[in-house]
Amino acid sequence: MIFRTPGEGKRKNRIRKRLPERICFRFFAALRLGTCLLFAVFLWNRLLIEASATWLIPSTTPVQFTIVYEDGVTKLSGAKFSLYHIGDVNSSRQLVLDSPFSAYPIDLTGAGREEWNTYALTLQSYITGSHLTPTHEGVTGADGRLSFTVAKGVYFIIGEDVEISGVKYKTSPFFVFLPEYNATTNQYLYQVFAYPKFTREKPPEGEIEIKVFKIVNVCFPCCNST
Repeated sequence: MIFRTPGEGKRKNRIRKRLPERICFRFFAALRLGTCLLFAVFLWNRLLIEASATWLIPSTTPVQFTIVYEDGVTKLSGAKFSLYHIGDVNSSRQLVLDSPFSAYPIDLTGAGREEWNTYALTLQSYITGSHLTPTHEGVTGADGRLSFTVAKGVYFIIGEDVEISGVKYKTSPFFVFLPEYNATTNQYLYQVFAYPKFTREKPPEGEIEIKVFKIVNVCFPCCNST
């Protein structure tokens, strides 16, 4: 997931420094996933670095958050995205979860990228299974863009699969802190662009042979000799 500010163009998503403190909170102790799918999530240390600065100031200014969904020059329209406000970060750099997320804690003290990947999958599974109502949702337009006006907070974003020109796009869920803090300019960005990562699935080419077997149960009546 890469964020850009207007006029900056594309830039690499990298960590400028490491956070000396560790974030600790509990979430989903009873839930586990048997398999781990590949998807992209921001490195949590960088998010907390940016968020710690952002949440030190009170702000009621709305954030213009835009999802840009494209595959090269192909604009991926008709893709549905759901935004869930899962909490906020306090001045101690601790994530304070909203209800109902706070009711299912898990200990991720010192968690690395793999643990956060599993956490995001668990979160997605919980949201889907519990049929939680998103804070915001919408569908990308013909230009592959979808814009929201949102309040400050920590958001978890889920994109549904979409098929375009015979190719299925599977979107990776991701976290975002809004507004975004730019450590270089020491400014808060209230116009944020997100470029979701995805995987492509193409149908097999050529003819596919399908064999169908029919199983018939035949019952013969018993014959009693007289």
